[in-house]
Amino acid sequence: MKIKVLFLFTILTGIAIVLFSVSYNQTWENEPNNNPLQATILGSLGDYLCGFQDFDTSLWGDDYYVFSASAGQTVNVVGDANFPTDIGLIITNMSDFYLVGPIDSRGAGLDEYINGFVVPSNGDYCVVAYEANKMKGSGYTYSLQVTISELPTSVNDIWEVYE
Repeated sequence: MKIKVLFLFTILTGIAIVLFSVSYNQTWENEPNNNPLQATILGSLGDYLCGFQDFDTSLWGDDYYVFSASAGQTVNVVGDANFPTDIGLIITNMSDFYLVGPIDSRGAGLDEYINGFVVPSNGDYCVVAYEANKMKGSGYTYSLQVTISELPTSVNDIWEVYE
């Protein structure tokens, strides 16, 4: 009986290690995320490990990430590109209308930034990351850091946002 339990434990532990390893090596994003309707939801804001996948059918490897915000909040995005990735950034509304960008001024392996985008109205918006040289594959990885300010709390704060 002890041998059967030990064997079963060994098998289950091995499966758990394999499952953990596979999920650990995957990027954070959910593919396909090539448009606002497929966008990966940004839950708690922070750092997201991502990549431009071989199997992505979009021309630029577009990766969409949706977040909710209220009028007056400020959004900052850092796209941390790993060489040879040449990341570009865009912010769109849910109709895929560009509100900021495309931002691609720094080159392969260098970070791109969107600083101080003031959300015009309550709703959902997308951060779009794309590979500016249209390259895809396991070597084209990046991370996103997305921060959204707290809502203004007073009339004076609201006026400061729009000045």
